Amino acid sequence: PVLFEERAHLMRQIALSTSKKGETLCHISRQWLHRFNTCTDPGPITNQDFLCKHGGTGILAPDSVLEMTSTAPLSLWKDLHQRYGGGPLVTSLERCHVCMRAHDKLIRRRDFELTSFQRLVARSNDGLEEGEMVFLVDRVWFRQWRTFAVSKDSALQPPSSIDNGCLLRQLKHYSTKLPQGLLPVEMNAQAFFFLYRIYGGGPAIFAVA
Repeated sequence: PVLFEERAHLMRQIALSTSKKGETLCHISRQWLHRFNTCTDPGPITNQDFLCKHGGTGILAPDSVLEMTSTAPLSLWKDLHQRYGGGPLVTSLERCHVCMRAHDKLIRRRDFELTSFQRLVARSNDGLEEGEMVFLVDRVWFRQWRTFAVSKDSALQPPSSIDNGCLLRQLKHYSTKLPQGLLPVEMNAQAFFFLYRIYGGGPAIFAVA
């Protein structure tokens, strides 16, 4: 463990971001520095706190990540790294092109699914014709899908396949009418099969209008 006086000296260097002429400055996780300043053994340096798995800042602009880091001279980084290990060494902050492409693809998918579904549902807003099939979808699954479709959170992933298993068991149990809280989501065949082609699952449950 680093002696108190030595630790205080290292933290002053970091606070001042002093470096020798021409020496590179490195970014260090502030979360790790807090542990370094307060714990006997802070563990390995965890710069993954502000990096994506590809080594960039994900979809975040570098400026927005600066508050998560402190800068230190390369010589100080080497000293800390030799003592504690971890990393990685970060000398610049850049957005991750891989994460950006994945984020853009997710945004386009959400917009496509939501607008397409709404357009298909709108076709039956005037009412269903007699004999037309009404498809039922478990309300829990549909809520998960809609949360994904309207979300702006890049970390929120789409739901798994449509799961009507619980709904099917409920329909068998309540042979007359489902309680209000268990009512499924009703939609026309076009809307249901639009979701089914994307997510699969089932089983398909329908009634006749």
